[in-house]
Amino acid sequence: MRKKGFTLIELLGVFTILAVILLIAVPSVTGLLKKQKENQYQSFLDNIFLATEAYLQSHLEEYTENDSYHFAEAGDYVHIYLEELMEHKFLNSNIYDPKNKTNIKNEGDYTVRVTIQQDLTYHYELFPEKLEQPNNKIE
Repeated sequence: MRKKGFTLIELLGVFTILAVILLIAVPSVTGLLKKQKENQYQSFLDNIFLATEAYLQSHLEEYTENDSYHFAEAGDYVHIYLEELMEHKFLNSNIYDPKNKTNIKNEGDYTVRVTIQQDLTYHYELFPEKLEQPNNKIE
């Protein structure tokens, strides 16, 4: 008469199968999580750059017809501060930076550098600090 339960060989077989499944599943899940974080950060940047573009288009005269600096030709750049975007309601005042895991409103200043490219399109870069305006003085 056989006793109820599993033999040692059966248990080892089950654990081996589970170990193989884990070896296959864990790297793919880790890769998915990493990709999700990258997508979240890219979405964060896209939102900021879209807000910056909208702000720049509505305030373009301030940057192109200003005596203090020149922003009209390829290579020229200007700094837009996120606090300006928040003040003028182009950006929500409660923004979470998924890369640095900080709330932007509570954690220092951020700057978007907008550079005019050779094809006269804008290139955007985000800096987690407050940068000085460029010295593009009109002579």
